[in-house]
Amino acid sequence: MSEILIIVLIVVAIIGGIFLYMLFAPQHEDAGWKLQAKTNLNKIRGLTTSSDESKLKSAVLEADKLLDYVLKSKKVRGETLGDRLKNSKNLFSTSSYNKVWEVHKLRNRLAHEMNFNPDVRYLKSSANSLLSEISDIL
Repeated sequence: MSEILIIVLIVVAIIGGIFLYMLFAPQHEDAGWKLQAKTNLNKIRGLTTSSDESKLKSAVLEADKLLDYVLKSKKVRGETLGDRLKNSKNLFSTSSYNKVWEVHKLRNRLAHEMNFNPDVRYLKSSANSLLSEISDIL
């Protein structure tokens, strides 16, 4: 009888140890999303070398989507990108946070306003600014 009790105690101790390890072990970031983000970042940077308005608009839209992907991958809470941005203040300096919001608002105008055609220099600088901020939080 005592041999069974010892075996049960050993099994319980092993299971308990595994449970405690899983509970308190440091969480390692999944590096796969970072590689994907960096790949997309470089593709979008390619769009920003153009002076073509449609390519630059696309760069802003794609950079905004990439920002959303990165924030989701960093487990920032929120249902929408706007919600996630509100919950990500700690990832950016104040000026960077304001730039990110400015580009997100630009993206919204590009997506929702029919006759909104900002200057190509503004599109280019906005896309590059957002890409820089994304790169900084990777």
